Amino acid sequence: MWASAFALFLPGAESLTESDMRRNKYGVRGLSGVRLKRSLVYFWAPPISLQKAGIFKHKTLGTDFEIAAAEARDRNTKLEAHRVAINGVRSTLTTIESGTVGHLVRQFEASPRYARYSERTRQDYSWMYRSIEVQTLDRDQMFGEMMTSEITRQLAYAPYEKNVLLRGHDSANKAMCAWSSAFRHGMLRFSEIKFNPFSDLDKVSSPPRRQRWTDEQINAFMKTAKTLGYPSIARCALLCMELMQRPGDILSLKWGAYQEADGVGHIRQTRPA
Repeated sequence: MWASAFALFLPGAESLTESDMRRNKYGVRGLSGVRLKRSLVYFWAPPISLQKAGIFKHKTLGTDFEIAAAEARDRNTKLEAHRVAINGVRSTLTTIESGTVGHLVRQFEASPRYARYSERTRQDYSWMYRSIEVQTLDRDQMFGEMMTSEITRQLAYAPYEKNVLLRGHDSANKAMCAWSSAFRHGMLRFSEIKFNPFSDLDKVSSPPRRQRWTDEQINAFMKTAKTLGYPSIARCALLCMELMQRPGDILSLKWGAYQEADGVGHIRQTRPA
């Protein structure tokens, strides 16, 4: 069962792509490939929310990679133009001065401590830093432009409340954990940082979501994933159940992890089971 389940993830089955997660082996956002009979057919999948709204649709792009990649890039350009029209141009820090919050998180991202995190954690943390540092919290100034010595617990609570409204308690709690780690590192590096404003924010935790799925539940999940155009998510769910592994570890698998001749696969766990 181990080898047969593992084989579903490798050649001859759908590959996990960025439209399903964060990484895309084709190098083009939203571009995926599905092997049908003897041909690899490419398709472009916009975000599910835009598909449900009828703004962008799942599109089959044929079997020629160059043509499919070009069309996927064109569709990504139109998608980004739509987002800009709706949400405006995404803000970024124009300058990163020493002693500012933006400088602090970049020092943390360049540190050996940060390098010890798993690749997925580093990606998530960096996204959380870029997302919150451009929020305007006080004096029409971006959070990342403020001096670290000016950040009070009251100022730290403002992005927490905003993220709860935008993304829910779980996402907001994870973001605050990322920022707490950055300031905890800063306390060890910079004398002007006297305390961690992101600790003890009185965060609200969601009820535990851990439950044991029945065969009917996993089959229903896989069926829904395939119906929505994400067959590789169905494969990932099946592998997680069959191999009793965390989703992050399954998503991080590489081709070299499976020795087909021996029928053996190797999974590097990010933390003990």
